[in-house]
Amino acid sequence: MQSTRSGPSWGTSSAASWLGNTVIPVQLIAAGAIAAAGFAGAWAIQENRYETLLAERAAEQATSLAAATANAMAEIVRLQEAKDEAERKHQGRVAALSRDLASTRSVADGLRGDLEAARVAVPDASCSSVREYASTLNSVFGYCTVQLERMAEVASGHYLDTLKLLEAWPTKEKPNAAHKTENRPGL
Repeated sequence: MQSTRSGPSWGTSSAASWLGNTVIPVQLIAAGAIAAAGFAGAWAIQENRYETLLAERAAEQATSLAAATANAMAEIVRLQEAKDEAERKHQGRVAALSRDLASTRSVADGLRGDLEAARVAVPDASCSSVREYASTLNSVFGYCTVQLERMAEVASGHYLDTLKLLEAWPTKEKPNAAHKTENRPGL
């Protein structure tokens, strides 16, 4: 007997093929949805990992930057203190040089006075050549003394400036190490 129903027949072999055709797309849709959910979950987990990693790197960078800034400030302070110390030493040397120059000028003035006294005493001498000699000697010695004082002042100033620059020049020494120029040859 044949069935007169149209549509799927539930008892025949064609029913399995009809159900099989509809089940496969449903299984694919469910598998796709599961895969999409898994992909989205993995994406979220990976995003959280990277955000955590970026936050850690940013914290490391901030810590490193803070340490570098602190080191730079310590180096600036060290260099400023070295410059200030060189400046103090320079001022002390300038004061000592001024005292030495005053002393030299005082001695030179005393010698000029002695020569002037000798020149005043020479007119009583009988020989006119002695008078001319003493007068010439006084003039030449006075000129030499002035030029020598100027040269000593310039040389001393140059020496003091050189010492100041050497002591203030930045070095890569430890912060507690003293920069000594007294042991340098020629200075």
